Amino acid sequence: MDQNKTLFELYADDGLPWVLVVLTAVRTFISTIGIICNLALVYVTIKTNSLNGPCNILIAFDAAACAWFEIGSWIGMYQILVGQQFVPIDLCCVYLLLPFITGVYASMSANLLIAFDRLLSICFPIWYAMRKPSRLYSFFLILLSSLLFPGFIVQAILRLVLNIPEQKSVMCAPHECIWDWASNQNYALNTLITGTTVAIYIVIWIILLQRNQNAQNTNNSSDAWTRRILKALAFLVALQLAGHTLSSIARLTIPQLQLSVTSKAVTTFLLSCLTNIVMAVNGPVLYKMNMEYRNAFQKVFKFLQPTNYNTTIIGTQQQQWAIRVATENVQN
Repeated sequence: MDQNKTLFELYADDGLPWVLVVLTAVRTFISTIGIICNLALVYVTIKTNSLNGPCNILIAFDAAACAWFEIGSWIGMYQILVGQQFVPIDLCCVYLLLPFITGVYASMSANLLIAFDRLLSICFPIWYAMRKPSRLYSFFLILLSSLLFPGFIVQAILRLVLNIPEQKSVMCAPHECIWDWASNQNYALNTLITGTTVAIYIVIWIILLQRNQNAQNTNNSSDAWTRRILKALAFLVALQLAGHTLSSIARLTIPQLQLSVTSKAVTTFLLSCLTNIVMAVNGPVLYKMNMEYRNAFQKVFKFLQPTNYNTTIIGTQQQQWAIRVATENVQN
């Protein structure tokens, strides 16, 4: 039965089916766009003095982590391009540990810390406004994002991969490095981080709505900035929650379906493409939904500045009319 075989056993001789090759290429293309957009957001944050608060730094770090995560898609694509579609699982998982695992969990924990930072800013507005944010504080938050949650999964995968009884070859996709109890630990941690982040944003919305109804602190700078950035941040978290929900549905339904190994791989690759899309849209969402970031992007990247064609045309017509009037006066 094909259901009991691996992709390597099915396609080692004839090569992968075209649908998996195409999905790998599509995922790599999405990842490349994501790398460009996220690095652009990091660059804009560095070049813009007004985007130097702890929240801005965490947003930039989240973008850097997403770009680092997107690099992982190139590993599988590289294997296909060089004609080596399958690699030993221990080698693959070591390759993927740094870009994929550290990237995705650093991004998730950065989103959690961003939510916590916004909660502090509205719960303790006076303290938050009067404090002097230090680079040490921002560095501590970034270090926490980089090491705390990724460390749990990295050690789990290493223990799992290095102790497998037999060597097998895989396509080198992220889902192939997490199974058994490590998969359960990964899912539980993912649920904890996502659920806590969503809960914090719900609390923030409730507090802001109550203050708006009571007309309290409407001119508070922390509240005002949080209101402006909250829609964009909430939209990004909603995408993260949607991705986690789809993964949960797939986790519950796919094992119950009598799917072939290839069909399971295709389904998993489609979900991974959605994950890459979510990790790629930080910059575009902030540009579209937040005025401060839009102005910063347009200041750094001049080609994003809108061109007012109407003004140019009207101005040209006015100049032509003035020249015509002046010419007629001279002739008269």
